[in-house]
Amino acid sequence: MKLTKLKKQILFWLIFGLLIRFLMMPFLAHDDFFLIYGRVAKALTGQANFLAYSQPLFHLFHFFGYGLVRIFTPIKDVLVVFVNQDLTNPHTLKIIFLAKLPFVFFEYLSLWLLLKFFQKKDWLKVVIFWLFNPVNLYVLYAFGRFESAVTFILLWFFWLLKRQKLAWASLLFGVLILTRTFFLILIPLYFLLFGRGFREKAKYLLLSLGPFLIWFFYDQFFLKQLQIASLFQEGKHSSYFFESQIGLGLGQVIYLFFLAYALLWLFVWFKEREKEKMFVLTDFLRYTFAVLILYYATSFFHPQYFAWMIPLLAFLVAKPDYKKIVWLLVFLFLPILLFWDNFTTLGLLRPLAEFFNDFSLANWLDKFFPAMKFLNLVRTFFSATGLYLLWLVFKEKDDAFKND
Repeated sequence: MKLTKLKKQILFWLIFGLLIRFLMMPFLAHDDFFLIYGRVAKALTGQANFLAYSQPLFHLFHFFGYGLVRIFTPIKDVLVVFVNQDLTNPHTLKIIFLAKLPFVFFEYLSLWLLLKFFQKKDWLKVVIFWLFNPVNLYVLYAFGRFESAVTFILLWFFWLLKRQKLAWASLLFGVLILTRTFFLILIPLYFLLFGRGFREKAKYLLLSLGPFLIWFFYDQFFLKQLQIASLFQEGKHSSYFFESQIGLGLGQVIYLFFLAYALLWLFVWFKEREKEKMFVLTDFLRYTFAVLILYYATSFFHPQYFAWMIPLLAFLVAKPDYKKIVWLLVFLFLPILLFWDNFTTLGLLRPLAEFFNDFSLANWLDKFFPAMKFLNLVRTFFSATGLYLLWLVFKEKDDAFKND
């Protein structure tokens, strides 16, 4: 079969992207990479139950990488690296590389699914953005988080919505919640957009919450480990929604994210009530995009969270009006990593040498300008860029997410 010019170009970038990933994979990893694989190792050796973790499916995906590692590495070396985090083991680089191979598989599988939403004329732009945006490269292959599995489920969910298979999409959304409980935040929006009457909306809502509720009741009555109230305590990931606030006095506060979300929800509610129509994917993408941008712009987030935004940004990058601002936003992500100093920057090179774990970029930056002030200025500009992009999406008469 003769390859067209477009397919040759795409094949070149696919191979080049793969080479970059293979060069990064063995030498970079965050402590959480070993922590999660350590949990999987304990689960498979009978020392823990992965269902007891708050995001069980996210841990389950790591069984793929662990299986690859075990094929080529003795169990004692695997446990030393993953459980004890002893990176002086001679098999360390091989173990890290093999454990990340499923990350590549799901990332490329996600790209294949993403291209189904686009016309051929936009494929090359989308491929280049997907393969070379710094967020995917960093989160998956430097930080070492299996977010490509999350984005694959998210894109699969979008694809089912595009096909108007709302029941199956609702069920898959429930699977997505078991992978990342963050997506529970979309449930109020989901309720407004899915179904025409209350009964139909309730059906889709039950399907989307079903997997989470089954796991929750299993945990409550059999494992008896998770306490819902503890999820919202200070320092927990779910507490970040509440940390950006305006004080009103006498202990009363307004939570910025929920203020913005409430305004969006009311806008969608009254706007959607005016019309009876079939579900439209672009509406859901636009409002989901708005929720995520509002969160990133107003709240603290861990680096891996921003990877969930990349599929939605990919819908925009193919259009000239959004291309530059999208690329600016993803590159502004990089300086934010300095908030954690060496834990998310040079310290990721610890598999190569412990020296990198001891060097502080923030301390070096302090010699020229107060590091925290600089980072907060960048963080402010990052939020402004995201909100400006959101404004562009909503002000355009043509739907920003329409690609076919």
